[in-house]
Amino acid sequence: GAEDQSRPTMTASHAPRPSKCGLPGLHWNSVWFAAYSFLFYFSWSATIEGFAAYGEADLSNSITNTSCKGLDADYGRKVCSGLFNTVWFTFITLFLAVRRVRDPYLVRSYFGVLRICRERRAGRRRWMLFECLIGIVLTALFFAVALLNWTTGKCPTKNALHSGSFSMVVIFVFVALSNVLQVAYPHAVVTLASHWMWAIASAAIVWLLGFCFYLSVQLDVDTAAVLWTLASNLAVWIFLVGVTYFRFGEVF
Repeated sequence: GAEDQSRPTMTASHAPRPSKCGLPGLHWNSVWFAAYSFLFYFSWSATIEGFAAYGEADLSNSITNTSCKGLDADYGRKVCSGLFNTVWFTFITLFLAVRRVRDPYLVRSYFGVLRICRERRAGRRRWMLFECLIGIVLTALFFAVALLNWTTGKCPTKNALHSGSFSMVVIFVFVALSNVLQVAYPHAVVTLASHWMWAIASAAIVWLLGFCFYLSVQLDVDTAAVLWTLASNLAVWIFLVGVTYFRFGEVF
């Protein structure tokens, strides 16, 4: 129907293309998409840290200027970094695994265990089992981290709700952009000219906004942390641009 026509047509085979660097099983499109997703993560992580710095400054001023000792424990940091990181990496890992063989925008694609018995191809069956194992491990890890943060007081109920709503918003932004710019499907027949360039440009805008906000807050507070963040971010940028340039044919 209309929904199917709006999506890129996936090619018949999604097997990894031969690599010239001795890594025959490396799926370069997945490598590129993982680096692409990291740029969005860096932006949102920097935003969380920037707001946390503002919150901690407000908390310090409130304690100094008032005699109130009963301030909420979650006044300084509204989003728990640990919970957000767990939600994001759980999502992106499952998204990367599913997009190799099925449509990642369909809910039923994430329940491959229900189709394992009907799948006749051994390679596809093994991949489904691998997906199920990843899903079980990551789900258990998510609940373990959430429970640990809640029981230790690092992430009270209000913070957990803030973290959950923030995670859902940024995930929606990421999947919407990836779908519109047609980079969510590996080796798909796309209709948007230079879609890879638009994808990198959108990632650059989102990353720049988050990092500049973080820089404006933290530069005079913790220069070492800013330099480390900048170095790790630039490393991913260099890697993404390098893969795009040197492996363009294998990625797209």
